[in-house]
Amino acid sequence: MTKYLIITLGILLIGAILLFALALPAVSATPWSEFDSGFSSISEIRQYVKGTGIPYTYGGKRYVKDIYDCEDFTLDLYNQALTDNKTVGMLLILRYNNGKLTNVHLKNFTIIPPYIYEIEPQTGNVWMLRGFDAKLD
Repeated sequence: MTKYLIITLGILLIGAILLFALALPAVSATPWSEFDSGFSSISEIRQYVKGTGIPYTYGGKRYVKDIYDCEDFTLDLYNQALTDNKTVGMLLILRYNNGKLTNVHLKNFTIIPPYIYEIEPQTGNVWMLRGFDAKLD
């Protein structure tokens, strides 16, 4: 029963994310030299995220597993950024162990060319994405 419930919830989450993505306005490609996320530094991103009131609590809500968790925080920050004319995206992280999906997590990101910054909206942590593909040319 639990296995089928998890699969059903996963399918519903993916469907909700797809519907949400389809409702977004069309975006045209912008050269990196002209891209403006509305942020100029990592400290400005941190200040913005903390200032939204979303980390730890939002509208009186706190993290509650499977009720108000990562996707809720992520969607709240995404929607607040749209309202504030900031460019913040959503990053879906799938973790596998021995070929089996073991964890799904959703968080935000933004770009200050040429770097990508991850945002953990539940805690307000922000860091530069490190790795081979982290710097955009």
